[in-house]
Amino acid sequence: MTVATRTTCPRCGTVSGADDRYCEQCGVDLRRRTLSADPDAPEAGTAPGRESGHPGGSEVPDSPPTLVLGRRTPPARRNRPAAGRPGTEPHRPARSAGPLPAGQAPAGQAPAGGAGATAEQAPDGRAGQAGQGGQAGQGGQAGVCVNCGAAQVFTDEYCEECGHAQPRPRDHMERRQPGGAGISDRGLRRRRNEDYLALLTLPLPDGETVTVAVVCDGVASANRADEASEAACVASLEAARRLLERGDDDQAALRAAAEAAAAAVGALDDPGVPGPQGRTARTSHRRQLGAPACTWVAAVVRGHRAWVGWLGDSRAYWLPDRPVPAGAVAGTPERLTEDDSWAADMVAAGLLSEEEARRDPRAHAITGWLGADAEGSQARFARLDPDCPGTLLLCSDGLWNHLEDPRDLAGRLPSRPASDPLGAARDLVAAALDGGGHDNITVAVLPMAPPGTATAS
Repeated sequence: MTVATRTTCPRCGTVSGADDRYCEQCGVDLRRRTLSADPDAPEAGTAPGRESGHPGGSEVPDSPPTLVLGRRTPPARRNRPAAGRPGTEPHRPARSAGPLPAGQAPAGQAPAGGAGATAEQAPDGRAGQAGQGGQAGQGGQAGVCVNCGAAQVFTDEYCEECGHAQPRPRDHMERRQPGGAGISDRGLRRRRNEDYLALLTLPLPDGETVTVAVVCDGVASANRADEASEAACVASLEAARRLLERGDDDQAALRAAAEAAAAAVGALDDPGVPGPQGRTARTSHRRQLGAPACTWVAAVVRGHRAWVGWLGDSRAYWLPDRPVPAGAVAGTPERLTEDDSWAADMVAAGLLSEEEARRDPRAHAITGWLGADAEGSQARFARLDPDCPGTLLLCSDGLWNHLEDPRDLAGRLPSRPASDPLGAARDLVAAALDGGGHDNITVAVLPMAPPGTATAS
């Protein structure tokens, strides 16, 4: 097997793929440094794990293959951007400034109306995506390059004038609903965001409201990973909405959501089937990559009760508000899900301690996922019925890689996240970025409170 060489930009230090001609961050010509002998060769230098080897059932090879996604070549540069101009550094979500007065929306956002989705303003000025599956506008100002200010931007997200890569709509997405909030961020190291987030608060005919949240993490070694996570989220939300509106119970709605997500991701294995944004697969990449796949964690929250479902290594946590009421049974932060991963299997079998498994390069190889080749993978479900106010947190491994202990996660939240769930989500994402932001980061913050308990308004 021919091994390609990864390229480090001589100007900004960004690591690019072997077949990239220009640095995606600053636009410098990389072929002055090195040429790849085989543009279709697998990428070298990535540690084994979920990101570098496609999952393969309960057995994980000692050295999963590392494969490279196909890359685009930007248009020819008319001039090169100067270092230090806007847009050359990854953005970092601003920390929350605290709750806003009632009825006042954050800058760039209209006040929320009912259960409708709202589009948040990203901290760097880009508009977030609206709703559970809507597409945001062009990065930066509409049709204006974030680097040189040119009025034209290529449709393939490179500036026609200076060649600088433009922010993608999925680089940073924010969701806010009456029942909670969430963020999905590309992080600082990944080339694109292959996580996805869906969130909806649904008013029911009986006057109750129910919130559905879904977080999916595309398997990087699989074909169409970003489309897989989006398709799973959109299908989950629609299936749960349909059953809840007709009066089915929350557990049935969540199981239907899991089945719909599995079917949606499995269908993407056919290269002729368009993804959520209408794209079909690039068949030249299918010989390198496995079937589309993603993890899945979702919740249906109704008042002070919730059902949680999961498959893979995306997680759910229960984080009680501080101070915890005396005698509360649910007053301790805890993880609600069990990973479908090599590390979890080794610990469960008594072959390794948690610390030993965590240090192994195969720790993140998953043994359960959504996808056409996910034979034997079954979602699991659990009920949460706490006796004190707190937060149900859904997240991808881009967060828990940096804050795995439930107590550490609880310590990063404000004392009462119900007053500002979007601010709490921003704080968690900022913590992961401060820790290095090595992976895509996605969180959903869902406040819960039993009847009769006081919550901040």
